[in-house]
Amino acid sequence: MRTFIQAIIEFIKIILGKDKPLVPPIPPVIVVPLTLPHPEEASGTSARTIEDIKLEWFVQWDVPDKYIKFWNTVKIEVTTKVSVADTIAETKHMRINPQWVNQGVLAHEMAHISYALLTEQQKQDFILAYDSVIGAPLLVLLREQKPYSLTSMVEMHAEIYRYLGQSMMTELKLFYPKLF
Repeated sequence: MRTFIQAIIEFIKIILGKDKPLVPPIPPVIVVPLTLPHPEEASGTSARTIEDIKLEWFVQWDVPDKYIKFWNTVKIEVTTKVSVADTIAETKHMRINPQWVNQGVLAHEMAHISYALLTEQQKQDFILAYDSVIGAPLLVLLREQKPYSLTSMVEMHAEIYRYLGQSMMTELKLFYPKLF
């Protein structure tokens, strides 16, 4: 003689069909690898002008229109006198080696000018803000893939902007004057 519970189990099997499990399978989890929003560009060997590169930077890093006039006052010199690039932030004078002329290097160097616009207190506040988000996955990835970012807080500031751009943590954007 069958029990009440056996009858319920048979009823469920009839409703679901004998081959169907009582619990639906869990769908597989798709893991998308984390990547830097602005990866390394190819060396600047193309015939693009510095104006073309600057325009690409404006667009790809979403520089606000109200600051483009400011950024257009930066003197950019393409020269072999530097190994990669350097910037005198206070005079807004940048030098870039022809092999390194690309929007990423430009973004990095422009971030140095932005950093120079911060007061000493704001620079200290940037360190505190950075420390508050230090475990953010994109920042961890940046430090792992781009160890140059660890050389100083000034370089960390520039590398965050260069590789994360608009994807940087909201807490840090305040410390990038004329870039957001």
